[in-house]
Amino acid sequence: MKIPFYFFYIFNRLYSVTANYLIMNENYKQRIDEILDDGYDFEIGTYLRRGYEIFKKNAGGFIGFLLLSACISGFAQIIPLVGIVISTIVIGPAIMLGFYLVANKVSAGEHTEFNDFFKGFEHVGQLAAYTLVFLLFGLLIMSPVIYMAFNTGIIDWYREILANPMNPPTELPEFPTSIFLMGGLLIIPYFYLAVSYIFTPMYIGFYKMGFWDAMESSRKVVGKRFFAVFGLLIGFLGLLLLFCLVGGLIAGALSFVHWSLAGLAGFALVVALIAISPVYYCAVFAAFEDIMQMRTVASAGDDLIDHLVD
Repeated sequence: MKIPFYFFYIFNRLYSVTANYLIMNENYKQRIDEILDDGYDFEIGTYLRRGYEIFKKNAGGFIGFLLLSACISGFAQIIPLVGIVISTIVIGPAIMLGFYLVANKVSAGEHTEFNDFFKGFEHVGQLAAYTLVFLLFGLLIMSPVIYMAFNTGIIDWYREILANPMNPPTELPEFPTSIFLMGGLLIIPYFYLAVSYIFTPMYIGFYKMGFWDAMESSRKVVGKRFFAVFGLLIGFLGLLLLFCLVGGLIAGALSFVHWSLAGLAGFALVVALIAISPVYYCAVFAAFEDIMQMRTVASAGDDLIDHLVD
């Protein structure tokens, strides 16, 4: 008599998981359609505060994973020939998604463990495909500058360094002003893509989208309030520069009193800068969570699946 019960239990759980995935996926598609039709509010201050609140609840985990991930990326880059490729295309995106996944659990009030940060690697295939496509777009955009740089002799200069590292050439090749002007113009569309695709890892990680659907969803959603999303990123960049400026001034002033005080101020600055990166990820997640109404949509999906199972 127990065997039929177990079969029924397993069937019930499989049905629940499958139905839940289909229903939730449909709800998220409807939410994206609503965003494209009606737009959304974007409150930078709210997301900054919310991001800091999420960070505070697991500050040790966020900072610890940041330091560990820096070590992992550093070791990967020393691998001959393929190290930088592995670090950029495989490790980096998975680490980024790890921050978002843990931020989501913290925001939902769920218990987190340190290995939750590594669950971004479960989506490494789609993340790597997205990163590769994004890099190809970037190379295509910057190709005129790359072509102009090749004609300056920079390649030959670099080859001389590799051939004789103990006595490298002292004179840099001359770069015409047109290269810098062209680079300044082309960096605009590159930044546009970088901002437009900012939510791509979360669409891949949370909604199991393929990389191209995730990129297009992010681009369309961000496009409704592009400058507001861009403002959030600029705000963090400004905060980073402010920390560096104030920290440098304080350290310089204290150096006249005693060198140890300047060192202490410098250490405090480094700690503050380390903390900013996780807060940034948490704030970006907070924006995505609000835009996609993750808690509202998830709650609606749970209510519906409970009704179907019951």
